[in-house]
Amino acid sequence: MSKKQYPPQTGYYSVKVKSGQSTDNWQNFNAARLQISVGQEYHEGHKLSAVADWCKARFEQVVFSVNDTLQRFNLMFEQAIGEEESQLTSSMLGKEWINRNMPIIAGIPQAKIITWDEWKNRPAYPKGFLQTEWLYSNNNEFRQSIDSNIAAIWKRRVHSSADLYIPGRYDTFFSLSRRYLLEEMATFALMYETKEAIDIYPGTTLFAATLFQGKKTEGAPAGLGKGHFCRIDFAINKNYDP
Repeated sequence: MSKKQYPPQTGYYSVKVKSGQSTDNWQNFNAARLQISVGQEYHEGHKLSAVADWCKARFEQVVFSVNDTLQRFNLMFEQAIGEEESQLTSSMLGKEWINRNMPIIAGIPQAKIITWDEWKNRPAYPKGFLQTEWLYSNNNEFRQSIDSNIAAIWKRRVHSSADLYIPGRYDTFFSLSRRYLLEEMATFALMYETKEAIDIYPGTTLFAATLFQGKKTEGAPAGLGKGHFCRIDFAINKNYDP
């Protein structure tokens, strides 16, 4: 049986699927979900356009999960502001992202946009978050994964912004990062439970998201083990013709 043929990628960038243990076969899925980290350059412009075009030709539905207000924890640390102000700011940045990139999103007939607060406002979220907190307190492997991720992020950011990431602020950073990651995991579990889809993203897989993949773990949110992931990268498209 011959492989399905897809239209050539014509944008400035082409999408390349990365191999590895955390990459599932995207061809087994009818729906794709794009985890949008508002503020990241790979979710803007030519790169976003490349991913959108690649998904449009391969999936019946593409969900843009705009993870805007999750970033409030970063704003609280970096700008030393309260949670209410950071919530408003991150929500505004999410709306701006949607407006700015609507021409790209509108090019996908089957696209759907869901903001972070829309996920959190679903009835199943509070229970899932409590289960995620319980898992952190009672599952050593999960807790160590979260804590190691926080330490790795701190180490990277110290090198890029040493005047902000100073030793005296580590406890604050750890506390906010823990809240960030537990909220992220609870919401991801809800996404995985709500709809089977392949999550497509550049960069490194969050290990805690794949830790229980394919497993049913005592006390964990129902969807936590149901995630499927496809890592991608970008290459300059030699066939690009503006």
